[in-house]
Amino acid sequence: MERVAGITSMFVDGKTTAVTGEITYNMGYPKRDAVMDSRGVVVGFSEEAVAPSASVSMINTKSLDLSEMSQKTSATLQFALANGKNLLFSDAFTTIGDGDAKAGTVKMDIGASSAKEY
Repeated sequence: MERVAGITSMFVDGKTTAVTGEITYNMGYPKRDAVMDSRGVVVGFSEEAVAPSASVSMINTKSLDLSEMSQKTSATLQFALANGKNLLFSDAFTTIGDGDAKAGTVKMDIGASSAKEY
C-alpha cells in the first residue's frame, strides 16, 4: 500500500513553517453545476471561476512571527504532502485566523492567483 496521508511540510517564501498536517486546499479548478430544463433533463452546465485557496493549522512556536505572516500579500507557499505531491501557491496573500492556546496552533487562510500540483 502507498502512503496517502501523514506528515506535511509548509514553506513560506522558502522558509519552513511548522504545521500540524491539518491542511485543506482548493487548486482553483472551475466549479461546474448542471443546468436543467423544466422537464428535469440536464441540458448542459454552468461554470464558475474559483480562486486557489488553502487553510492550514500552524504550530505556534516561539519563532513564528504572526505579524510577519499576516502581512504576506505576494508570497509563494509550498506544501510537501505525505503522498509525495507538492502544491505551489503563487502570488498568495494570507489571513491569520483563530489561535488555540491548548493545542498550540494558529489557523492561516491563503488565497492565491495561481496554484499547481507537481
